[in-house]
Amino acid sequence: MTGAYVAILAAGDPSKKAPFGQWSPAIAETVNALRLRGIQAVAMAVDDLSPDPFVRVWRPGLRQRWLAERKRPPKIFYNRILNRSRERRSEVQSSLRALQQKGNILFNPGYLSKADLHRRLSGSAVASYLPETTLQPLPRDVFAMLERRSCLYLKPVDSCGGKGIFQICQNASGWQVTEVRKKRALPVAFHEEEKLLCWLDDLLARREYLSQQALFFDRIDDRPYDFRVLVQKDGRGCWTYVDAGIRLAAPGHVVTHRPNGGQILRRDQLVRARFDRFRWKRIESEMASAAVAAARAMEANSHEHFGILTLDMGLEQPGEHLWLLEINAKPGRFDEPWIQRKSDFLLASYVKHLAARRGEIHENIYSP
Repeated sequence: MTGAYVAILAAGDPSKKAPFGQWSPAIAETVNALRLRGIQAVAMAVDDLSPDPFVRVWRPGLRQRWLAERKRPPKIFYNRILNRSRERRSEVQSSLRALQQKGNILFNPGYLSKADLHRRLSGSAVASYLPETTLQPLPRDVFAMLERRSCLYLKPVDSCGGKGIFQICQNASGWQVTEVRKKRALPVAFHEEEKLLCWLDDLLARREYLSQQALFFDRIDDRPYDFRVLVQKDGRGCWTYVDAGIRLAAPGHVVTHRPNGGQILRRDQLVRARFDRFRWKRIESEMASAAVAAARAMEANSHEHFGILTLDMGLEQPGEHLWLLEINAKPGRFDEPWIQRKSDFLLASYVKHLAARRGEIHENIYSP
């Protein structure tokens, strides 16, 4: 196969049939989607990065088998290491730095945490979309926010899928603490400030958290919904809004992730239930503009190179205010096939753009 040559960087615990362990099917989907669109795409284990002129690369074969061969490494790499702790390992970070120092293009170089979002966007043009947040709060900081807000969330900065998130609400008799993902109240009733302080001391000492104002998103049948917004660089290297998936929380839950019982909501279902089409067009237009502006700001303020991002956004009533909760640099594939097809086309177009521009003396891979 000829055409732009790119390696999908991956990691995992290899087996005889799965060179990247449990992540092998996801890596195969990306490689195959690019190859179908004329890209010479291969997968490569981060452990196989080396200064040798030929390296081991993989491509999916028939019946879920993988084929290995030794080839010259490409000059363009897309980071799809889908395990946060593995990516943090010193040897992996060293390999990624060496890759860039040799003049290679590496896009989506690492995970983004909730703390990254606020450090890099709080002074940007999209700051008004960020909820009030305190990074690495002390217990007294949590109480101070509760005095202003009466209800807040404590979120691990590097969690996903709602894991480890707690809601704390102040009421007439004290404080109610709920573990959001499990949707259950803690057995201890915090009627005394000192007891809640001790619980907070223990929680905040175990892991890096942030505290964030509680947001009450719009609901359908008393179930909150939010948006998974996709932005990508196109064949000119410019950020563009692709589409947004809509996720509805399971009954009795606030987390909309599908593994936690959330479900896909079609756009026509949302419009029928909550909006007329003119209001929805206005909301989507603002969401698209905010998402593209956030992607530009994240890239500019991090001095890193990204090509595809998803943003978790929600709509709060009254006032139809949009909020930006999270930016994901390792997005999974979309369940909506029409969104995924557009995403695959844009990814292939962007790889071709990088390959065409790579030899220019004044190449600027960071687009406006």
